[in-house]
Amino acid sequence: MRTQAIALAVLLCSGAALAQNPLGDDSGPNANDGQCDDTRFENIGAGNSNIVFWEGGRYDGRDASDCRDLLLQGLINWRDGVDPRVDEVLATGDFGDDSGPNANDGQCDDTRFENIGAGNSNIVFWEGGRYDGRDATDCADLLLQGLIAWRRDTAVAGVSAEPEPAPASVFRPGQAFSDALSSGGQGPEMVVIPAGRFYMGCVSGQDCSSLEMPVHEVTISQAFAVSKYEVTFENWDRCVAVGGCGGYRPDDEGWGRGSRPVIYVSWDDAQEYVSWLSRQTGQTYRLLSEAEWEYVARAGSSTAYSWGNGIGSNRANCLDCGDQWSSTAPVGSFAANAFGVHDMHGNVFEWVEDCWNAGYAGAPSDGSAWRSGDCSERVLRGGSWFFDPGDLRSAYRDWFAPGYRLGYYGFRVARTLTP
Repeated sequence: MRTQAIALAVLLCSGAALAQNPLGDDSGPNANDGQCDDTRFENIGAGNSNIVFWEGGRYDGRDASDCRDLLLQGLINWRDGVDPRVDEVLATGDFGDDSGPNANDGQCDDTRFENIGAGNSNIVFWEGGRYDGRDATDCADLLLQGLIAWRRDTAVAGVSAEPEPAPASVFRPGQAFSDALSSGGQGPEMVVIPAGRFYMGCVSGQDCSSLEMPVHEVTISQAFAVSKYEVTFENWDRCVAVGGCGGYRPDDEGWGRGSRPVIYVSWDDAQEYVSWLSRQTGQTYRLLSEAEWEYVARAGSSTAYSWGNGIGSNRANCLDCGDQWSSTAPVGSFAANAFGVHDMHGNVFEWVEDCWNAGYAGAPSDGSAWRSGDCSERVLRGGSWFFDPGDLRSAYRDWFAPGYRLGYYGFRVARTLTP
């Protein structure tokens, strides 16, 4: 399902029960029937959880005035399985406020949802069968993705937009944070990415290459963090200023440093940076695996780009992308995806950890880096300002020697999260 048309559940049961197990685990009286059963849901049907957030009228004695409270409580209760604290944004946000084109019509409108109907948000979590290519095994991922997208797009008065300091032990999916550097200042802003499953490769059918085949399922079993933006000149220059990164100062071509993505960095250079960052923070920083990169780029989508099958206009920085840039753009110049991450499509190609393999036969299915194959070449993802839209697709793959530096090569970092 496209990220901009996310189906969400309204959870109608107690938080204590919800916190016990993962969501959408196909448990309950009709376990293993391929439907999204969960005995921690109120059983609307006979043993199954047929949970529908309705547009209008009344259902089970409730009407649209209950929209905000029910949805918030369900999301908080579900999220409690990850973090027992109630998030301030969730607790104080105004969700399902009956706003939008059809405000005050007694229906649960919210303009922060994609309007499935004419101005209304018809939000449905289905029992069984398939919907837009998904089945009940996607329940947990879809709900989490919806929560992340909502939290990212909701502004709450009095809540700082600055990244939080990294907590000692508990991270919430969608949470932004940065680690303190021992030399002073902060490391790159990071975003927590949830565990989940996805299909890797050319699932969209758009401009597919044999290099993107076969399509295969990958399971990301643990949450991890990824830099919200590509590593910038500011990030890199801080490393150089304190004697790190080999003292190498890449050329910026006169386009500017600061918040521009660092360029003319090789895979080897990127490894120098993550090693320095790990020493500075006491945490485990690294490059993303290729599978992690595509998981983050897709952010739940199965289309060519995270927003759909067409490049559109001014959604990314590339040749013929309809944007204003003829070189690199400052990071964050375009909207984030549903995971809250910017510039996964375009701006600069991003080095990932993996060795090159000309196809996915034998690829890891656990999200780890592929460390066999032709390790004299390393993988690059995401396309760049200098390339056509087809090279920005989530599935597109490129490769080059690990010591090579170009004006459209950069990277972003990942951080392993310890429980």
